[in-house]
Amino acid sequence: MANTPVVVNGLYADHNSLRFSIDEGSDFFSSHLVSISYGDKLTPSNSYGTHSVKLPSGVGQYSAELSVTFVKEAWDDFISRQEDGYGTLVRNSNLTYVPRNNLTSINIDFIEARVTDEKYSSSAGQGGLVVEVVFEVRQIFKNGISIAPTDNDTIVLPRR
Repeated sequence: MANTPVVVNGLYADHNSLRFSIDEGSDFFSSHLVSISYGDKLTPSNSYGTHSVKLPSGVGQYSAELSVTFVKEAWDDFISRQEDGYGTLVRNSNLTYVPRNNLTSINIDFIEARVTDEKYSSSAGQGGLVVEVVFEVRQIFKNGISIAPTDNDTIVLPRR
């Protein structure tokens, strides 16, 4: 598995340049990872008055998700150093990688991530055992910016 490039949101990343860390202390390198999938969305809040045409939208509801598939041995080593109830612990996580055919690195910060699900899988053949870990994430920052504002007082919604 160590020679197989890691998949980040469906695309192969340069496997020599990828690092995923949890709480700035537990680093998982490409040899520990199989795939990473993340995303966020901002669904506008729509209001209607007495007219059939909607009013201008508000900021909306933000949601984020993160799923990481680890080599089972690396994940087992990580949880062996955790306290009982490690799924209730809120941590910041970070993903840094260089996409193929790109010279600049991508830095993704996952703010207040916590484990919500672990899916263990078995494998027959050459592949090793893996575990998919799903995290609930408060907010995602891509190279320091997010799709959702961190402070609603600083945004200006368009007037009609």
